[in-house]
Amino acid sequence: MSVKDEKNNVLNDLSPIPLYMQLKKDISEKIMNGTLPYGSKLPSEIEIAHQYGISRNTVRTSLCKLADEGFLVRKQGKGTFVRHRIVSENISTNISFTEACEANDIVPDHRLLTFALQPANEQDIQELKLKPGDKVIFIERVLLGDNVPVILDRMFLHPKYVSLMNEDLEGVSLYSTLSRLFGITMHRSHKTIQLGFADEREALYLQIKRGDPVLLMTETIFDENGDPIHHTKQTILGDRYKYKVY
Repeated sequence: MSVKDEKNNVLNDLSPIPLYMQLKKDISEKIMNGTLPYGSKLPSEIEIAHQYGISRNTVRTSLCKLADEGFLVRKQGKGTFVRHRIVSENISTNISFTEACEANDIVPDHRLLTFALQPANEQDIQELKLKPGDKVIFIERVLLGDNVPVILDRMFLHPKYVSLMNEDLEGVSLYSTLSRLFGITMHRSHKTIQLGFADEREALYLQIKRGDPVLLMTETIFDENGDPIHHTKQTILGDRYKYKVY
């Protein structure tokens, strides 16, 4: 893979702008316009130096600056990669994954794994204020940003929304669908976040290795009347989704 566009000699030795800054600008622009796709591996420092006719030290300085600014990630023994864009969310707000992606100019998508009506367990009964014998709507999805897995989402929805079972949820915003069908909005939530390690199923759908570190979030969402809408268990890739505290 070549970083340099062979049609143009993009670096100017006579410019007052240092060569490392020119190279940094050229690579960052290629990332932003999609010439260098997210997740792609860059050539080695020696190869880039040869492509541009500059020193390896100049290349290293540029790549380090780009890594510091979040454009690249350098993995020891593996090379330098274009970093996937990160979805950022204020932890005190109640917005959907779709809204969080759109706020960061990231294209959201959803891959439906499971959509079923099942018996409520003890946690469902407690979180959703149900009775023994009640059922819950179980929805399991992979949430993607720019077509890259970000979250494995397991939602347990109150049975009063059972007519949702008639809907096609593939690739659509679940909260938009709930709002359209039932006129409900997320009013407040209780969240718990802790460090965990991916099990085999999580690793499979998030395209990571079993035992890799992940964020584990449990959350219960309430409507404007204080009634629970659903509770959720999410496995989150911390290098692709971050929470801010203000």
